[in-house]
Amino acid sequence: MLTPPVDPTQRKFSASPTDSANADAAAEPCALGWAAEHLEVLRDLRQMGMTLARSLTRQVVAQTEADEARAEAGEAVSESPRRGALVDPALSFSRISRAVRLTLSLEARTHQVIEDAARRGAVANDDDASDKGASDDGANGPIDYEGIGRRIRAGVERLMDYDIRRAVEDTIEAASDAPEEMDRLKDELAERLREDEVFAERFDWPIGEAVALICQDLGLEPDWDRWVMRGWARGEAQQSPPGSPYATVERPLDPERPTGTEKYRQARGLPPLEEPLPVRPMSPAMAARLAARGPP
Repeated sequence: MLTPPVDPTQRKFSASPTDSANADAAAEPCALGWAAEHLEVLRDLRQMGMTLARSLTRQVVAQTEADEARAEAGEAVSESPRRGALVDPALSFSRISRAVRLTLSLEARTHQVIEDAARRGAVANDDDASDKGASDDGANGPIDYEGIGRRIRAGVERLMDYDIRRAVEDTIEAASDAPEEMDRLKDELAERLREDEVFAERFDWPIGEAVALICQDLGLEPDWDRWVMRGWARGEAQQSPPGSPYATVERPLDPERPTGTEKYRQARGLPPLEEPLPVRPMSPAMAARLAARGPP
C-alpha cells in the first residue's frame, strides 16, 4: 500500500485548544502595543490630511478672489492653468477627503482592537483556566468574576501607561534637541515607571496628574494645550477629578482620599498641601477646542 505524499505546508502536530489560547494570550500585549502605536500614527495622518484640506480651501478662495478682481479690472482671465495656479481643485479635494475618510475608518478599527484587548485583559495569565475550575473535557466551571475584573483592570492599566508614557515622551522631545539628553530623560522615565514606588499607584490617579508629577520629578514643564483633544484630557476636563491639570472645578482636600499630588509630596519630603491646588486657567485656544469637540 502506497503512503500518501506528505504536504510540507501541513502541521505535523495539532496544537491543543489550551496551547492555542495560551499562545494568543501571550501575544496579546505585543498586539496591543502595536495597535496603540499605529493609532498614534493614524491620528497624525488624520491631522495632516485635515491641514491639507484647509490649505487647499484657502488657496481656492484666494485664487477665486484674484480672478474676480482681474475680471472687475477688465483684465483677461485665462482658462488654462497658470504657473502656481491650482489644477482641478475639485479632484485634489476629492483625493484628500478620501484619504481622510480611509484614515478615520482605520483609526476606528484600531481603536476597537485596543478596546477589545482591554476587555480581555491584555495580559497573559496561564493560571486563569485552572483557577476557574474548568475540567479537561471543556465543561464550563463557575464564572470567576474576580479574575475577569483583574484582567480588565490590567488592560486598562496598560492603556493608561501608554498615554502617560507618550505624554511625558512628548514633553521630553519638546524640551531638548540633544539626542543624549532625550535618551537620558527617557531612561529616567522608564526607571520611574518600573521601579519608583511613588508612581506605583499612578493607575489610581488621573492621567494628567500622573503626567504632571512625573514631569515635575524630571524637571520638565508640560504644554497642556498639546493633549487637549485626547480622550483622557477631555474626560478630565468634563469630570474635574482632583489633581488633574484639566480640572475646571476646585475640590476640597479629603484626608481619607489623598490625591496623587499629596502622596507624591509626602514621599518626596515636601511640605503637605494646606489647601487644594488652584485650578489652572484654561487658555482661550484650549477652551475653544474643547467647546468645539464636546465631551469624549
